[in-house]
Amino acid sequence: MIKLSLFLALVVLLSISFQVEAVRLDEGTTDCLCPVTADIFYVCGSNGSTYTNPTSLRCAAFCTGRRITKSYDGWCRS
Repeated sequence: MIKLSLFLALVVLLSISFQVEAVRLDEGTTDCLCPVTADIFYVCGSNGSTYTNPTSLRCAAFCTGRRITKSYDGWCRS
């Protein structure tokens, strides 16, 4: 019973820590899904877009096929 409880606790923690993000490639379409962490640590991408965290930025780069790098931590200024 203890092993089952520990297993369920682990599953809950993992499901809270990770989520799947859909990246919009064109207007109204979400053709690419990536597993990303749920932590919030805003970063500004080299494309001028603000991302929830570095994992989300990498997801956008992967799904769009563009080179997007982190310009700096925090929200994009423009």
